[in-house]
Amino acid sequence: MRLIENEAIAGFIEQKLQIKISPPYTAFGFASEDNRPLSAFVFNDFNHSNMEVTAISDPGGITRSVLRYLGDYVFNKSDCRRLTMRTKKRNKRMLQLAPRLGFKYECIAKHYFPDDDAVVFRMLREDCRWIT
Repeated sequence: MRLIENEAIAGFIEQKLQIKISPPYTAFGFASEDNRPLSAFVFNDFNHSNMEVTAISDPGGITRSVLRYLGDYVFNKSDCRRLTMRTKKRNKRMLQLAPRLGFKYECIAKHYFPDDDAVVFRMLREDCRWIT
């Protein structure tokens, strides 16, 4: 698995999710050895306490090494206290995956997306089992 850090990652996520991501942000992704995209992440709205993450992944694209890299970036390098993730209420795959990754359910944001409500998850530094 290879780390990819460039501006094209945000564009890739925008295209896949049909959203617009506004700077400033940090984006990186992971690809297989044959350059097949496995997972991609954009971190934005950092206020020195909270950071938002937008992510896409193929099944199996979020491995333990990816999670360790993400945890290190958010909680160690950025010195963030909280990571927030929103997903569409109908995204059953992410609703099941988020708690397994260590995210805690927080609330429903009604009408957050143009076509759906958002389910809000959070991970606090002390809850993150992916950092040392």
